[in-house]
Amino acid sequence: MPISLATAIKSLRLNDQFAVYPTCPTCHRIETATIPTAELEAFTCPACDTELFSSSSAYHYFSTLLDPVDAPASWSRPQPKMVVSYRSIPALLSEFLSRDGMVENMDTWRVKDRVQDRLRDVMDGRIWKELQGPDGKPFFGDHCPDELRVGLVIHLDWCNFRCSAQSTHHSTGLFSISVANLPESERYQTKNLLIPCIMPGPTEPNTRQLQEYIILMVDELLQLYDRGMDCPASPNRLVRAAVTLVICDHPAMCKFFGLADKRHENSPCHRCDVKASEWSTEKSLSCGCRSKTFEELRELALAYQQLPLEEQDGAFKQSGVRWFAFLKLPYFNPRRMAVLDPMHNILLGRVSFNLPMSSHST
Repeated sequence: MPISLATAIKSLRLNDQFAVYPTCPTCHRIETATIPTAELEAFTCPACDTELFSSSSAYHYFSTLLDPVDAPASWSRPQPKMVVSYRSIPALLSEFLSRDGMVENMDTWRVKDRVQDRLRDVMDGRIWKELQGPDGKPFFGDHCPDELRVGLVIHLDWCNFRCSAQSTHHSTGLFSISVANLPESERYQTKNLLIPCIMPGPTEPNTRQLQEYIILMVDELLQLYDRGMDCPASPNRLVRAAVTLVICDHPAMCKFFGLADKRHENSPCHRCDVKASEWSTEKSLSCGCRSKTFEELRELALAYQQLPLEEQDGAFKQSGVRWFAFLKLPYFNPRRMAVLDPMHNILLGRVSFNLPMSSHST
């Protein structure tokens, strides 16, 4: 009987295809460069000077049972204190498009019947129609039939140890990607979901720490948008991809985009300028508050990034905005393209979490 995931994978002769990178246990900076073995034990995080490696626990345990000469060399090699499993998005997409008939299936949305002024799918919405490509023309327009244009939807969630009876001591999160081009009946099938990143536990990263994982994806997403990649099924065809939506629950969305949550005094809502003290007033409940703009969000986030580290918390207390990695994507507007998952708490059996403030005011 396998006693670990690694043993189970090896016994079943599976290959998970993930790269495993050392990660700082303090700031979660990910070290993707190769580190010489001789430097591992003394290697520290360039950002916060935390030690990333420790002596192998296997070596310390078995050294009392075996002669050091008989112990495998790998047991004495320093091991990372924390790691992240990552698979590049271009590699995932290439493998996905290599399936029989997948490229043709990805283009079926172009010939699907549409009913004017009726929203039946993501392609009927304004984002799909108005999103601009690197050439300034509609990304999903008809002017580039020789290219395969892919719409990606990013999802983020954790197994929260505070709310799970099955996982009381550890919380692990992951990013998943669904492909919007697929028909609705196939879009969220497990076999069609791409998993680029599995984050370590034992607790959820905070907003700053989460950006370290997102920035890995952003660099690849920029490449897929600007330069594209060769289509594995059609070598002479270019594939470009763009993120059309980010869908997650409210706490995850606040971390993803550096926003304050409902407990913030000055900015409890990421869509309007309501104050916490005005939450249950007639003005707030009748949507009478001024809507925030993406330009305001971007300006505050960039200003936050320029501040010394010791001043950033004070700025966040005033504005409710931190810097977030998706600012590097020139086309992405979280005011329009970040979507709350309305079924999240319903499926968890915690409907009261959807409108907690309303329950207090009625």
